[in-house]
Order: sequence, then structure tokens, then C-alpha cells
Amino acid sequence: MSEGRSLKRVKLLDKVAGYTVLILMALFFLFPLVYMISTSLNPDERDIVRKMGSIEAFVPTTVSLKNYIGDQSADDPTLTENKGVIGRMNFGRFMFNSIFVVSCTVVAGLFINSMLAFGLARFSFKGRAVLVSLIVALMIIPFEAIAIPLLWLSNSFGWLDSYQVQIIPFIANPLYIFLFYQFFIQFPKSLEEAALIDGADWFKIYWKLALPLSKPILSSVAILHFLMQWGSFLWPLMVTRGEEYRPLPVAMQQFFGQYPRDWGDIMAFASMMTVPVLILFIILQGQFVNSVKNSGIFSGSAIEREGKLYLMYTQFFDPKCYENHEKEQQCIAYSENGINFEKFPDNPVISHPPTALFHDFRDPKVWRGTDSNYYCVLGSGENNVGKVVLYASPDLKNWQFETILIEMDPEEFGPTLECPDFFKLNDRWVLLFSAGFLTEGARKSYYILGDFRENKFYPSDFGEIDLGNDIYAVQTFRDKLDRRILIGWIHTPERYNYTADEGWAGIMSIPKTLHIQNGMLIQTPVKEIERFMQATVQIMDENTAISHLDNHFELEISGIKNSCRIILKNADDRVEIAISKKDLEITEIRARKVEYRDFYQVDSSIVKVQLFVDHSSLEIFINSGEAVCSWRIYPQNVYSELILKNLNKAERKICSISKQI
Repeated sequence: MSEGRSLKRVKLLDKVAGYTVLILMALFFLFPLVYMISTSLNPDERDIVRKMGSIEAFVPTTVSLKNYIGDQSADDPTLTENKGVIGRMNFGRFMFNSIFVVSCTVVAGLFINSMLAFGLARFSFKGRAVLVSLIVALMIIPFEAIAIPLLWLSNSFGWLDSYQVQIIPFIANPLYIFLFYQFFIQFPKSLEEAALIDGADWFKIYWKLALPLSKPILSSVAILHFLMQWGSFLWPLMVTRGEEYRPLPVAMQQFFGQYPRDWGDIMAFASMMTVPVLILFIILQGQFVNSVKNSGIFSGSAIEREGKLYLMYTQFFDPKCYENHEKEQQCIAYSENGINFEKFPDNPVISHPPTALFHDFRDPKVWRGTDSNYYCVLGSGENNVGKVVLYASPDLKNWQFETILIEMDPEEFGPTLECPDFFKLNDRWVLLFSAGFLTEGARKSYYILGDFRENKFYPSDFGEIDLGNDIYAVQTFRDKLDRRILIGWIHTPERYNYTADEGWAGIMSIPKTLHIQNGMLIQTPVKEIERFMQATVQIMDENTAISHLDNHFELEISGIKNSCRIILKNADDRVEIAISKKDLEITEIRARKVEYRDFYQVDSSIVKVQLFVDHSSLEIFINSGEAVCSWRIYPQNVYSELILKNLNKAERKICSISKQI
């Protein structure tokens, strides 16, 4: 208890120190603005010069708008010396020129730069990497290096002293193209594919799908582009001759050509120049902050309530950027159509873990209990011990910690458990969880069978969801037929990701129906897959080779005697599956080199295997679902030949599967 209070005290002191530093930094950046505005409101030029360089300069002796609108109390306000900035010069024209030039440049720049970046990010073509590298290289070339050639070119076009000479050369910008590229390269490929299936062309995907989802980066680029053009001085000075096309920064130079300099007028002019920038940032500040802060969300789950879909998810804050903030909090968003979601105004609904010693706290799985209350389990870690915790709520808004369901040995399961699920099946309770912080990059998903009574879980049977390391974050749901269906994510980050250039990683597994039998969790492919089965080929020979395979097929071999070997291959790639009694060995060869090899052992002799193969995954069901092994495969071309060896008298058949699956 005392240790927990000590940690809270340390966190409080850290928070106070952090806010103190932030306040000092804010004051540091505010000083020039305060000085500018204070000086612009001081009508006495002698007083301004006298106080310059001292703290008194921040507090004007008298406050007046004389520097802006002139001395209206003078005997003759129309005299030049009695006029303010607005009356002494054609300020309205300069302001219009700046707003028009900057607005055209920014709007056209957002369209052109984002479109170029979208094409670079979403299309794979030869030389794309070189082109991206060239764009990055262009960012380091200073404008001064190209100013003279650009002036000569503009003069040859007859553009000098015009608007277009200030707009067109600055529409495309390598920095903004790169920023958009970094955003679009992470754009979900599934959304893109869904739009193409619905008949959308690439421009429609860009305009209707990508841009609306790009508000944070659009706002960031708009602000950066606006600031760069709004303060542009050198180029407008080179290409404009009179007041008709000159922007505010060049007009401001007039004050520095007179003597003595009128600092009150200069600061008034600068203050009015600053107003549009402040207005723009106030309008776009929310989107700008969202684009630069290092936060995001971890996984969660959904539940229907009173005709609305509720999502419960983990809000993540990067500790490097939010040292005095809870790293992970649980939040709720809801939707009436399943597409547009609104966040709860009272988020987070669970603001902190049960104790201050928890270092991870995420991935809520929510469900409604038989008592009409709502429950959720969360993966967590406390003192480097992985745990699954249970919370309850009457309304999805107010949550109460109930109990710790399980804690696992950190030597075997790592410091944190993730993506839990908890449900009742065949009068037994099943707890699922994943362990992603194991040694040597291993990742596993597990199940525990047991009883749950009086708010306590009593475990009995334990096992792995999958033999391999490729399946993770398994979750279940109950369908209309009252079946418990399991789906997992198949991907190992530690292996080289050959699909990264296409903007995606990992796939979802085949849906599996769960049963409990002899203290084991049995997984079988859902019956609906049979609807997609097409031609069936019976294999009679002990050694068989089948060419011209479909890209998707199922292979079933039963009655295996001792051992057999299954090979999928093309000219340069192959996958070999060797079965020997209780042992399973899988080897992937890519470009004629061993890419990956692993060995597995099951509890009983392997007498039946069922394989589901498609472009990039291999799922093996052993002994009617007693064990499952899932693999990502990365052939350069689809496997064109299936070879079966040493089948003896085993029964076997192969079925092609429709691509619509």
C-alpha cells in the first residue's frame, strides 16, 4: 500500500514539474506577441523608444488605437502624421493580395500534393522507391539556390508583376508530398479493395474515401503551407514592382526605409498581419494537434444495445510524449449506422487500472451477462506479471473493478497478457488470451478451461490455440445458430513482411467452431465453407503429383499410417509438410532458399489432417480439430503443383474452393 502511495506521490511531483516547464515555455513563446501588441497600443513613440529593451515595454503607459486608425482627436486627422497604418498606406490592397495569393496556393497545393502522394503510396510501379528518394532529396535544396533560374523562367513567360508568378511556383512542394505520402502509405488496403469492388475508380477512391479520412494531415499541411506563403518576402520582392500585386511582408518594408522609424506603426502593421494566422490556427488547431500527437488506439470489441452499436477500445498515449498521463485508458464510441461513430463525452469510461503498479492495461472484450449487467475483460501486466482483469457495469458508462481472473508465470508467458476473451461453453468457462512478449520473438495464444463462481475463476485444463507463432489476438462471438465462432489474426511481425509495399500486413483466419471434448478445446472449420467447395478429386496412388492447382483448395488426408509428406511448389518456391507419428515439421522455401522452418508436436498420433491453402496462408487441422497450425506463406507466384508422398493406404481427397470465399 505504501509503495502505491509513493508511486502516486512521484507521479504528482512529475506532473507538477512537467506543467511548470510547459508554462515557462509558453511564456517564452508568448513574450514576442505580448511585446508586439503592447507596443502597437502605445501612442507615444518616445515612450516606446525609452522603454525598448526593458520589462516596462510590456506595459504601455497609455492604451490607444492611434497607430492603427490614426489620431482622431487631432485638429486635422487627414494629415499624414495624424494617420494610422490603415490610413497612411493602401493596407486593404496589401491584405487582399496576401489572402488571395496564399489561399490559391494552399487550396491548389492541398489538391496537387495530396493527389501526387496518393498515387505514389497506392500504386506499385518500377522506380517508385527512387522517386520517393528524389522527393526527399529535393526537400534539402534551399529556395535561394533556385531563385535566379526561377526568376529568369518567370520573366520569359511574361509573368512578372502578377498573381500567377506568386502562386504557381509554390503549389507543389516536396515536403508536403512526403507528409501526404507517409499518411497514405498506411491507408487500409481493405477499404481500397471494397471501393474497387463497389465499382469506384481511383479518383473516386481518392476524392470520396482517402481525402475525408485525411483531415488531420490536410489541416497540418494547410497550416504549414499557409505560414510559409504568408511570410514570404524574398520572392514577392523580386517579382513585383508596384502596390497592385505586392503582399503584406513586402509592404511592411516601407517602414524600414524611413527615418526615424515609427515602431508603433511597425508593431501595429505586424499585429494585423498576425490576425489571419491566429484565426486559421484556431479553426484548425484540433485537427493539427491530432496529426502531431503520438497517441492512438489498441484493439477492443463491440456490442449492440438498444439499436446502437457500441465500441469499447483502448486509448493509448505514448509515454515518451505524455510522461504524466495514464498510458492506456478504456473508451466508448457509439453509432446508429455502424459507419459513423461518436465518442462518449465522458471518456475515458475506465481512466486507470486497478492499482498504480499496472504497466499495461488494454484490449477490452465486452459482453452482456445473464443478469443484464455488462462485463469486460482486459489484458494487463502488473509488476511484470501478466494478468487478465474483470470489470462490470450497469450501463457501459460506469465501470467497477471486480477481480483478477488469472495471472501467469512471467518466465513462461511474459510480463503482459493481451486480447483476452471470456465466455461459457458446454457448461464450462473458457478464458482466452495472447502472450506477445515471449523470448526470441515468439507469440502465442492460449486457452484455459475452468469454473467461474462467486466472482472467482477456477482453472482446470490448459492448452494452445494454435501450434504455430503466426496466429494471434484470437476473439470469439456467438452466432445466430448459438455456435461459438473463433477468428484470429495470422501474422508474425518478426518475419519479413513481403506485403508491406502494398500497404497491408496479416490476414484473418478461417472462422472456426469451438467445442469442448475430453478437457480440450476443439476447433473445426465452420460448415459454411462447404458451400464454396467445387470439384473434388479422389487421390488413390501412394505417391501423387497434381499440376494446375487452383489458388484456393482444401486437402484432407485420413487414416495416416506412421508418416507422410505433403509438398506445395512452383518453379522457385515450395512448402513441405512432414508428418511422422506425433511430429509435424513445416519448411518454407522461397527463391530456392529456406525461409522458415519449425517443428511441432501434438499429444496423440496424427491420423488425419485437413489443409486449407490460399494465396498467402496455410491452415492445418489435425485429428478433427484437436490441434491447429496456421502459417503465413509468401510464394513469389502461386503454387502450381501438389505432391503427396508415402500415403500408404490413407484416404485422401482434394477440393478446390471458390475465390468468393
